[in-house]
Amino acid sequence: DHSDDEDENSSDCNFNADSKELSVIVKVDKSTRVNSSSDVSKFLLRVDDLNLYGDNGEQNLMYVDLDPYFQNEEYFTSKALETLYFNGLALVLLGIECPPRKKFGIRWKPEGETSRLMKRKEAGMLSEAWNHIMQKDVLIWSSSFQGSQVFLSRGIVPGSPHDLFDLLWDSERTSEYNEYCVGRSDVLIIENSKDISTDRAIKVVKSETRVPYTSFSAVICTVMYGSALVTNNDDNTGKSYIIVGRSLTSGRAGFHTNNEGVEHNQKNEIRWSVNLLRAVPDQAALTELVTFSQINSSMIPQFLAHRVGIAAVNKCFKSIRIREREFNN
Repeated sequence: DHSDDEDENSSDCNFNADSKELSVIVKVDKSTRVNSSSDVSKFLLRVDDLNLYGDNGEQNLMYVDLDPYFQNEEYFTSKALETLYFNGLALVLLGIECPPRKKFGIRWKPEGETSRLMKRKEAGMLSEAWNHIMQKDVLIWSSSFQGSQVFLSRGIVPGSPHDLFDLLWDSERTSEYNEYCVGRSDVLIIENSKDISTDRAIKVVKSETRVPYTSFSAVICTVMYGSALVTNNDDNTGKSYIIVGRSLTSGRAGFHTNNEGVEHNQKNEIRWSVNLLRAVPDQAALTELVTFSQINSSMIPQFLAHRVGIAAVNKCFKSIRIREREFNN
């Protein structure tokens, strides 16, 4: 009889589309969290904004440890990763409508040519003509979320969603679409699937990236959670995919209910990096790419942060489009 164990580790996931928060209530046994004070982990995932609550109704977890050597209870780690995934999905889904939905306290501001393009669409443009525009331009919105700047973008790029997922997931191929990336390597495989179309994959990568408009480069460890979303048939046509990412920090191994023992002098933090790869109806060789990004960096002067964010989004779309056209030719 495992009823006692199930009661101690039960959870409820509540999503209210009209609220500003997503919350998960987690009943935990605090005695399982203890590690030696001398143990150090490089894979601490920040979860204070994910609203992981204890059974007493108070916010409990601030960091969970992804390092399998230091995990005392896999349930906490699994629940944190699932919540990161579903919250990332909820945020990027704001971008599947034009203009994007105003939810979670986010009020979007159109950037660049976005406002002009949206007026053309609202004037009654046919879907075929709109898709043609979306293959050349990028819709970008900016806003403030949880105290820092966020960017939402949308456009159509060459290649199927499955092929684009393979490109973005493969650490050896980052140079094909990201000229700012000096290198990226897989350092920890949490879950691996031979066929991402039927299962999820989770890993930690270490990357070095040049910061646009500066002479700096940033080295960051990031957890990546990839999954297929929709299956319409037996092959990969018509499926959509998502990759949710967040950077990790170092500190005392194990789970944390406060900031003690956690490194706080991070110069760069990826709060959210979400890529939604949607199938384009009747266009198997095209993907609608929707991105949601929130990156904090003390290396970038405040007056440059907005410019860098816009440049990074535009460069990403441009590089993928050029890469796919060259590959197909």
